[in-house]
Amino acid sequence: MFGKFKKAKQDVTGGLVKPMAPKSALSNSQTSWLWVKESDRENFFELTGQGHLAQASHQSHEPWLDAANVQVISFCKEDDLDVRAEARESEVAMQKRIMADVGVKIVSWPQQLKTDPGQAQSALDRFKKLGRHFLESKASAQPTQSSKSNSDSLLSGVWMYATAQSRMKSIPAQSKVWSGIALVRYMLAQAFKSMTLPETPFVTGVVFQGQPTTVIVFLKCEADGQFSVQQVARLSDMSEEAFDAACTNFAEHARLGRALPKERIKLFDGTHLMDLIESSKARVNSSARVPVRAYPAEVEIFGLRQSTWLRAAMYASAVAVAVDLVWGLSALGMTASARSENQQIKRDVDQLSVSRQAAIDARFGTLIKDGSIPLNRLIEEARSMYRDGMRLEIDATRDMTVYKVSRRFQDEGSQPAAMAELLQIRQPENCARSAPEVTLQLNEVFINVQCKTVDPYLARLLGSGT
Repeated sequence: MFGKFKKAKQDVTGGLVKPMAPKSALSNSQTSWLWVKESDRENFFELTGQGHLAQASHQSHEPWLDAANVQVISFCKEDDLDVRAEARESEVAMQKRIMADVGVKIVSWPQQLKTDPGQAQSALDRFKKLGRHFLESKASAQPTQSSKSNSDSLLSGVWMYATAQSRMKSIPAQSKVWSGIALVRYMLAQAFKSMTLPETPFVTGVVFQGQPTTVIVFLKCEADGQFSVQQVARLSDMSEEAFDAACTNFAEHARLGRALPKERIKLFDGTHLMDLIESSKARVNSSARVPVRAYPAEVEIFGLRQSTWLRAAMYASAVAVAVDLVWGLSALGMTASARSENQQIKRDVDQLSVSRQAAIDARFGTLIKDGSIPLNRLIEEARSMYRDGMRLEIDATRDMTVYKVSRRFQDEGSQPAAMAELLQIRQPENCARSAPEVTLQLNEVFINVQCKTVDPYLARLLGSGT
């Protein structure tokens, strides 16, 4: 938790890091904003280059309506979605899992949490300033093997962050939207690589200092690493009493008790988020691993943005046109007697270039469309087989899609009825259905329905991965 707060000339010292000089790495043309949802209203706070509030008031309309080139740090729990990968779960399967839960199309990106030596030391040094009480206690000693493995199991692994496509379509492409929970989770993973993890669940979050208003975004971190509860607190008096009261109120709201120990409250300053964002932006054009990235502004195909595919098609077409034009221009050097014939050849070359370009574009579009896993078709097929009270899982690759339909039963007497329900399911056309089976727990019956996902030749051409 923060160290002791002392008021002196309206400045808070101790736990919070004092404002630093503006960083040259921050683009002068791009303003930064904090995007939070309080109850049902979305509010925006302008931030300085150090992650502090630029002004005490907020605005309710989107900042990109005033300027297209902005970056926002989003703490909207209902819109900023996150899911942790299960064992051997692919990115496509994680996407389908999120879309099945929220029922809308999403844009997403995965993040594998690993130790970053350059970032870990910086985050740890800052964390010492913010967690002084924690580090001065006995828990500040080197972590044991069990506590270290506990930290790895809680904060490591692959997470996928997502938001609705409809939400991103309303934001200009020049603007960047950063997931606040992704930033906080990455900073926790770096800080606790060499520190003892506090008892879970614990309180974390970010403090955005300002004069006279300070905004605190509280998050409850569960034992599985998920952030289950979020609350935004505004303090007009950043004193020790006001800060302790805000922490106590959130602990009670998150059902952690009013007497929550300070060792279980670990907060970051807004400066940490800005440093991490600038570090990620600086690594985009280098070979270094990017710690965290903003939400994709457009749909990605086979891991690459759609505009990248279109640019590749344009370059391929341009090369074909250039080759044809070089041959055509060489014909213009012929004698005057053949000049009229050369002009006709040039017209033929131009027409051939246009037709070749159209053919390349058409074939490229067909490859993208036919080679992608048809999520909409898979979801429609799943809906046609689903019945109330059943559970349905989808495991799809470019080669094969497997639907697992299961039904629980209470005892041996209800097993035949559950099995009869499964036998009444009609599988999609050209799909094969297995015989009903019973799970090892003897409380559930299931069938597997196998279908071809895409054309077998195209699947072999593009690879059999998901």
